Amino acid sequence: EASRYLEKALELDDHALNAYLLLGELMFLDGNKSGSYQAYRNAALIDPNNKLAQDNLALVTSVAEDDLLKPIMNLLDEGIAQQSMEKVNEANRQIDEYLQEHPESLIATNIKGNIVGRGMGRLDDAIAIYEQIIAKDPTFASAYENMGIAYAIQGDFDRAESLFNKALKYSPGNQNILFNLESLKKDRAARVQAKQ
Repeated sequence: EASRYLEKALELDDHALNAYLLLGELMFLDGNKSGSYQAYRNAALIDPNNKLAQDNLALVTSVAEDDLLKPIMNLLDEGIAQQSMEKVNEANRQIDEYLQEHPESLIATNIKGNIVGRGMGRLDDAIAIYEQIIAKDPTFASAYENMGIAYAIQGDFDRAESLFNKALKYSPGNQNILFNLESLKKDRAARVQAKQ
């Protein structure tokens, strides 16, 4: 019913900014990501300085990109679980192809870091990738988390803990980050106990 009212409002005034914003939210909640994107895009075109329109447009774009890149992450996870470098290399090929078309994608760059670090064991190279992401967006929580994991694997628990805490600052209550932080504390305690 809400959708009908919003569409009627847009028939009466095709520059009704709030109608586009509400329609974008409604479509997003209904799982219509492409419709939501278009509604927020229309709102941003009407008022390019509208922060809500710009923020929601970025969010919908990010969610859509996550869905698009999920098969590559699944391929990496399978490759790691099955110890198949063939699958890891295929994930790497696919992410490189995507990054050629979308070089500014921080989500894809973050996945590249995962492939290089988790999949190929090149932790220093992965850390460099995460640092590039943070230089472009200092609030990108996943890059801090992934860099923390890399440092934890290298045994630098203090730096890893600091990075997990930064990740939590930008993504409060994130269960993955909290799990990694708790795992880090257990690993640190186990190493201290083993030395005694």
